[in-house]
Amino acid sequence: MKRKQFIQTLLRGVSVVFVVLLGGWIGKLLAVHLHSTKQVIHLPLSQLKESLFAGNGFFAFKKNRKPQVLSRRCPHLGCMLQENKVNDEIICPCHGSRFTREGIYLSGPAHKNMTSLPHSVHDKILSIRITQSP
Repeated sequence: MKRKQFIQTLLRGVSVVFVVLLGGWIGKLLAVHLHSTKQVIHLPLSQLKESLFAGNGFFAFKKNRKPQVLSRRCPHLGCMLQENKVNDEIICPCHGSRFTREGIYLSGPAHKNMTSLPHSVHDKILSIRITQSP
C-alpha cells in the first residue's frame, strides 16, 4: 500500500468513527427530548382536602385554603414517592428518604425538599403541569 492510499484509508476510518460517535450523541439528545412528555391534569378543587391527594405523578393538598402540588418523583434519584399515612409522611421506597406531607426534607439521601409543580386554578379546577421522562 502506498503512502497516499494509506492516508486516504486512515482518513476514511477516522471519518466513519467520527460520524458514528456524533450520530450516537445526537440520537441520545433527541431520544431524551422526544421521550419527555408534558401532561396537564385537571382536578376539581372539591377533591382536594387538607389530607394528601395522591395522583399519577403528583401529590396535591390544600394549605391555608390554597392548593399545593408536589412531584411524586424523589429529588434523590427519581423513584416514585409514597404516602405513609401512619406517620403522616412521604417516603421513598428505593433509598428511604423521608419528607413531611408538605414536601420538606426530613432524612435520607435526597438532602433537599420535594419539587413543587406548576399549577393554576380557574373556575374551581386545578390544572397541574407535569413533565414525565421514561
